[in-house]
Amino acid sequence: LDYYGSLPVGRDVNITETLKLTSRDFPSVRTSDARDLRTLLGVIRRRYGNVSVSVTGNGAWDSSGDVADSFRSSFITSHLDEVLKAVRIDGSNVKAYTYRSLADGFEWSLGYQVKFGLVKVNFTEPGQPRSLRNSAHVFRKIALDNGILRDTVK
Repeated sequence: LDYYGSLPVGRDVNITETLKLTSRDFPSVRTSDARDLRTLLGVIRRRYGNVSVSVTGNGAWDSSGDVADSFRSSFITSHLDEVLKAVRIDGSNVKAYTYRSLADGFEWSLGYQVKFGLVKVNFTEPGQPRSLRNSAHVFRKIALDNGILRDTVK
């Protein structure tokens, strides 16, 4: 399951235009509501007989590229918290969770403008040096603790 956010979609036979994704549509990824991920996992559980699910694409971007990325840290903890609720309270069969991207990379519609990575990559310097963002430390702590503790995000 790739989950970046919720956008209602449907079929309308009267629409003849082709929908094109533009860069101004893309920021909706930043406003993802973690509760919607839990809701979607519940829909999958009820509709498809509680098949096992791996959340393989879930992440937040920013354009600043700062190492101090509190937004991404909050995104990770809130989304993982909802996955844990889906498993422990609702009984969803989630087998794995993988964050969207270890390191910054090239995004098909916006190039190097948006940064998804837990690791910052400086594409302008020789050797493209890397540094861990705060969110990398948060993700590491969650993995080591096997859950989200009160002191996960300081």
